Formats: sequence, C-alpha cells, structure tokens
Amino acid sequence: MNTKKKNARGITLIALVITIIVLLILAGVTINALSGENGILKRATQAKSKTGRSNALEQINLAIITARTEGLGQVDKKVLRDEITKAGMTVKTDGDDLPWEVVSDKYIFRINEDYTVEEISGIGLSKKEIKLASGENETITATLTEGVTGTITWESADKNVATVENGKITVVGTTGSTTITAKVEGTDYEATCKVSIIQKVTSITASNVTVGKNQTAKIEVTTTPTGLVEDLTYASDTPSIATVAEDGTVTGVATGSATITIKGKISTNVSTTCTVTVTKTRTSVTAEQIAANPEKYYGQVAQNYTQGDLTYRIFYVDKENKFGDGANTIYLKADYKKTTTLSSYISYTPTGSDLEKYKKMNPSWAAQRGSSTSSWNYNEHAAAWLCSPSQWTTYVDSSKANYAIGGPSVEMYVKSYNQVSHNQEGNYTLGATYRDTSAPGYIYTLNGAQSTISNNDYSTGTDSLDYKGYNSMYAGKNRTKSGYWWLASPSSDYSNGVCYVYGGNANLSSGHYSITYGVEPIVSLKSGIQVEIEE
Repeated sequence: MNTKKKNARGITLIALVITIIVLLILAGVTINALSGENGILKRATQAKSKTGRSNALEQINLAIITARTEGLGQVDKKVLRDEITKAGMTVKTDGDDLPWEVVSDKYIFRINEDYTVEEISGIGLSKKEIKLASGENETITATLTEGVTGTITWESADKNVATVENGKITVVGTTGSTTITAKVEGTDYEATCKVSIIQKVTSITASNVTVGKNQTAKIEVTTTPTGLVEDLTYASDTPSIATVAEDGTVTGVATGSATITIKGKISTNVSTTCTVTVTKTRTSVTAEQIAANPEKYYGQVAQNYTQGDLTYRIFYVDKENKFGDGANTIYLKADYKKTTTLSSYISYTPTGSDLEKYKKMNPSWAAQRGSSTSSWNYNEHAAAWLCSPSQWTTYVDSSKANYAIGGPSVEMYVKSYNQVSHNQEGNYTLGATYRDTSAPGYIYTLNGAQSTISNNDYSTGTDSLDYKGYNSMYAGKNRTKSGYWWLASPSSDYSNGVCYVYGGNANLSSGHYSITYGVEPIVSLKSGIQVEIEE
C-alpha cells in the first residue's frame, strides 16, 4: 500500500515537471509571437505608424481641398495654413511660396508647387549607393532634417558582406551586396545606402566608335573579370573633336577623330584606348527654321535634292506667299549650269501655267505688262523662256518639287539677298523696281537709291561677302568669283536686255539676249518637304 502511494507521488512529480516545461515552451512561443522580429507587438507598432502616417497625409490633402474650395478653384494659402494648424500639424516654411514643409508628430511631409504631397525623411545620407572592392572602406555621413533630433544608429543587413560603425563602411566579404541603414532612435526616420562589392579589373578592351556631329554613342567596353567591376575612367585627347562622359558616352563635336583612353578607377595601371571618328550628320530643317536663322541655313546644300545631277542650295523662303506657291515655300537654287544664249527665245511667248508663273515670279512687271503679250519686247520674251516651268522639267523631282525654272526672278533674288548680311562699308539693301519705258522691265536700287542703268552698274565691291563667295549664292559660279548667270526677268536698260548677275562682285545689270551666260535653276519645293543638310 505504501509502495503504491510512493509511486503515485513519483508520477505526480514527473507530471508536474512536464507541465512546467510545456508551460515554459508555450510562454516562449507566446513571447516571441508578441515581441519577436515579426511579432504581434512589432506589427501592431508598424500598423500604428502606418495609420499615423496615413492619417497625417489624409489631413493635409483634406486641408488642400478645403483651401481650394474657399479660394473658388484657386488654393487660398492662408486657409491652407490654418487648416493644417487645426489638424495639429505645423507648417515649418515661412511665407506663401511653395514647397512647404509640414511636420506631424514624427512625420515630415512636403507640399509641392502642384499641391501634391510627399513624405520626406528626417534623415539623409551623403550617398545612396557605393561600390567598394574587398577590404576597402568608405565613410558616409548622416544629416538630420531641421527640427529633428536624436541619436543615429547604424546597421548592416549582412555583416558578412560589409560592416558599419558610425558611418564607416568596411567591406569584409569577397562578393555580394548589402544595405546599410541609418536610423534616428525613437522615430521612424531612416535612410539607406546600398553597398556592392566590386572586382578589380585586370584587362580592358574597347571598340572603336563612329558618331555623327552633335550626336552621341556609347563605347562598348569588355573587362576581365566581367560582372560587377570597379568604375572606369574615360578621357578624350581632343575634346574639340569628341567629348566623353563618365559612363563612356561620346558626343561628336566636329568632324575628325579623337582617341579615348579608358582606365580602371582603382587599377589605374590597367588601360586601353579606342578611336572615335566624328562624321557629318544629316539634319532636316523646316521653312520656319530657315526663315528664323537665314545666316545659318542659306547656301547650305540640300542633300535630299539632286535632280538633273546638280547641287542645290537653300536660296529663299517665301514667308508672305509673294511668288504664289504658298506661305513658307522653300526655294532651292542649283549651282552654276552650262552657258546659254537667249537668242533663240526672243519670240517665245508662254501660255497657260507658264504665263501665270512668269507673272507670279515678276509681280511688279506683271501688274503693268502681264496681260499684253502682243506688245512685249525681246527682253520680255527671252525672260519668259527662263521663267517657264515646261522648259525646265529636267530639274523637277515630282515627289518633292512643284516645278523648276531657269533661274530666280530679280525680285526673288533681292528678297533672298536682303535676308542675309552683306558688308562693304555697311550692309547693302538691294531693290528691283519696275520702270515703264520703251523697254519695260526692272531697274535696280541700292539702299533705296535708284541706279543709273548701264552695263555692270551695280556692284557690292571687292570687300563684300558676295565677292568672297558668301554661300556661292549671290556671286560667282561653282563657288568661285567668276561667271555670269541669267535672272528670269526683263531689264529696263534696253529692249534687248535681260537681268543677270556678274559673279565677280555680285553685280546686278542687264545683258543683251545674244550674250552667252549661265543658268542656275530654281526649284520650288512642295509643302511639307524639308531640306536635309549636313552639319
């Protein structure tokens, strides 16, 4: 009997011990569930934090809505400040100018100029990302937002990659990355910096690059080892030809070639070079662009127009629709073409669209003489041949051009001339004025003064840009200082006179129809056709 009681007491004691152990285990589980890394208490704190942050954000947005309502669509900033204060928050920014800094308990927000709201941290780091080789270290600094106080703590997410002490980060691993976090004790303020372990390069190779002027291209670089390696440095030996950015992007500055040297930022003894070749680039320009900057564009070769195997240059933009092809029509002038006389055309009489084009190209003359072809002089008939599109179809690309004629009219010539600078003891202004005499046609003016009609009566002089071959547009042939070329207008010098340009000094004068001069066809581009130029 006593033995049974003794055994019963023994069993009871064992059961008690087991019960206590079970209770301890349950208590541990409960404590961990409450206060562990992902415990209930921590989650509750985070939820409360989120709730507090969300409520503050909601209150600020509500204040903005109220202020906009009070301001009848415009935010009343006095009302906005008052509403924020009523919600228990403080506007730290003085004055009305946005952005505003708003503090709510331990949260800081910014109201931007467009009245969007964003949270800003109370702490910032000097760097958000650093790359270090194994064994290297770097110190970053933490800065607190004005009004924020407290002790800053530092923590590495993976101490096998890098450690941190008072902002000094030391790489202890050989590969990988980690996040360094700086916190303000007692607040939710924190800032992070990513730390990556890089490898030192042992060799670098790079491909040569061809890039257009004013364009960019990236140098293709291969390193040993591959993957996450140290930063590289790039340097151009001729920045006037090509520049290079920190990431290896080159920009063409001028045609030519430059050598780019590439080195390891840490392993400076490891390097290579590549060649950057800068070529001309084609750029499309509109009539509006040409008209806005004639000094830049007039005389530039139209790379996309070569009909008749001639070189065409930008000559004139008709912003006012003076010549009947529509506002902002671009006209191209061809380089000097083979010489010709007008003797065969002194009886030429245009009809239909040819006659209409003659009138439109010479509006001052047409207002007086355009309707009476039977009374025309030889000068008018010969000029008509130059101005008839049906005679110049060789130079028409129908997909791009409305028509071509044998040369600009004198009115178009002076319009073009006056849109750019011509310096010879001042900036000359040319004029072409109709004169109704026995030889109806044009007389020239210089700075508003009428010229005396005689051969080679008008000259810009040998010191002018014209004489020096300015864009080869108003003087010379084939970019020289010699040559004569016809204009598609009758001269009032005499009944056999047709307007022409003497290339040497850009003289405007009249020549007898039997004289042999060159032609420089004019092309009218269709609406919407842009000019491609090389830059």
